[in-house]
Amino acid sequence: LPPAPAHYTLYFQFDSDELTAESRTLVAQVQQSVKGYPAPQVAVVGHTDTTGSATANIGLGLRRAEVVRTRLVDAGVDRAAIIVTSHGEATPLVPTADNVNEPKNRRVEITVR
Repeated sequence: LPPAPAHYTLYFQFDSDELTAESRTLVAQVQQSVKGYPAPQVAVVGHTDTTGSATANIGLGLRRAEVVRTRLVDAGVDRAAIIVTSHGEATPLVPTADNVNEPKNRRVEITVR
């Protein structure tokens, strides 16, 4: 049987596509995980908090996901194995009102299978 899917969450600075220091260190762990799959598929989904417009947040979530894809490719993961999408502010980890700065919502979720 193939390995069970692995899930990772990387967090970002406010209104930015810059990873937090702690999350930058997790990229190597994700890359190592991908090596454990014979034909890996990596889903990278960008998210934002509710600060700013929904349209701008879709773009920011996508930029965050692209940053993670670039780091994984630079670490040796096949670009063709990575699918990038953005949910923007639509699926918060911590539900909030509009225009609320919530660090846990500024994230990229990665699933490796």
